[in-house]
Amino acid sequence: MDSSAELEPEERRLFTSARSTSHAGALLSLFAIEVALKAYQIRDRGQQSKNDHDLARLFESLNEETRARLKELCPEVMETVTKHRKGFVSLRYQFEELGESKGVKIPKATDPLHGVAPQIVEALLEEPAIQEVVAAVRTGRETRGVGE
Repeated sequence: MDSSAELEPEERRLFTSARSTSHAGALLSLFAIEVALKAYQIRDRGQQSKNDHDLARLFESLNEETRARLKELCPEVMETVTKHRKGFVSLRYQFEELGESKGVKIPKATDPLHGVAPQIVEALLEEPAIQEVVAAVRTGRETRGVGE
C-alpha cells in the first residue's frame, strides 16, 4: 500500500515530491556537509559554532589553509555552500512538520536515541571483522568485504 494514501493533499504532494527528488538524500548530504565543516572548525579553532547551520558561514569560519584544501579537493564547494547555505534547516523542518501533523513524535535532544548511536558504533568497532577492515583501510590494503 502506498503510504501517501492517508495524507492530506498538501502532505501527499510533499511526500511524493520527497520520494521523486530524493529529498531525504539531499537532507542527509546537507547534514553531512554541516557535520564535516563543524569537525574542521574543531580542528582549526578548538571549538565549533553553536546553533549555526549556515553552510557558507561555517565554511568562511575555517582557516585559509582548510578552505584552500577543500576548494582544491572539491572545486564546487563554494557554489554548494552558498547555494544551499540554509538547506538543511529548511528540509529538516519540512519532515518535522509533516511528522508532527500525523502525530509522530520527533526525538528531543534528551531522548535515549542519541546515546544509543555511539554505543552501537563502539560495539561495532569491537567486532574483529570490522577491526580488520578498519586496519586495512588505514594501511591502504584492499578488502573484499567483512567476514570474507
